Amino acid sequence: MFNRYNIDADDYGNCAIPTLEGMMELEPDDWIATGVGGKHWAIANDIFKKTYVEVGNDKKIVKAIQFDSWDEEMMSIIGVYAYDYGIYLININGLQVFLSQGDWIVTYQDGSQFVIPDEDWKAKK
Repeated sequence: MFNRYNIDADDYGNCAIPTLEGMMELEPDDWIATGVGGKHWAIANDIFKKTYVEVGNDKKIVKAIQFDSWDEEMMSIIGVYAYDYGIYLININGLQVFLSQGDWIVTYQDGSQFVIPDEDWKAKK
């Protein structure tokens, strides 16, 4: 993981990951997120658990659509929104989740929607 995410560690075991804003400290149990263009950043475990929901086998997928430069009509049908920083949907916790081209928007039987990166979607199929 150190090589994959270009993590730096000092002699005391402190770790940091390069982000667009500079080096960001990593703590034990942090999650590493990957955004547009392969950029990475750390998310504290408690924040990650409040933001994302683990999808178990008990949820039935009713729709899966791949994001690929949609027009406004298609975006309104799917329930995604355009903003200065990109295109996003509101997740089950009411937070904005931004989309990258190729991501999948998955809608479950309970109406919840999640963004799944293309490589993760293909790995689970």
